[in-house]
Amino acid sequence: GGGQWSAAQMPAAPRESGGWVLVERGLQGTGGVLKGAGDIVSLGVGGTFRLAGSFVRFLGSGIETVGNAVAGDAAAVGDGRGELRDGDAGGATRRLLSRPMKVVSGAVKSAGDGFTMLGDTTERIAGEALGIMPDAVDVVQSGVGALRKRVRFDVNEDSSGSDW
Repeated sequence: GGGQWSAAQMPAAPRESGGWVLVERGLQGTGGVLKGAGDIVSLGVGGTFRLAGSFVRFLGSGIETVGNAVAGDAAAVGDGRGELRDGDAGGATRRLLSRPMKVVSGAVKSAGDGFTMLGDTTERIAGEALGIMPDAVDVVQSGVGALRKRVRFDVNEDSSGSDW
């Protein structure tokens, strides 16, 4: 009939012990390798951002320490509550000069927190996104298995003399 192939026209199907099984096993191994590679990439990228965030936060803490040193520490400047004693103009000047450093240190520490958050987010999103690849390989692997079984069945049926 129209559109039907005979066994002679059909491409040769790999033997059960050969090509199809080999393809399935290769895909099975590929899924595992992709899963491991995806985990490594997501941890590497996310970890790099988190490490940068920790470094930037540490830098902000350093700037804050310098600001505290310029201010002369609250306990040394006044009565411990940040209030100045009468006639302590030098302490007031130091505190005034330390304020911009404290503002900058807060901004730098916030930027460090942002990098850390970006690293966590990157790790989660990359892990999920790269986790799609092993699932896709599993779908292809199951399709190859179904195709292998169907081709083997059709070839066996066709060799008995029946049409497709």
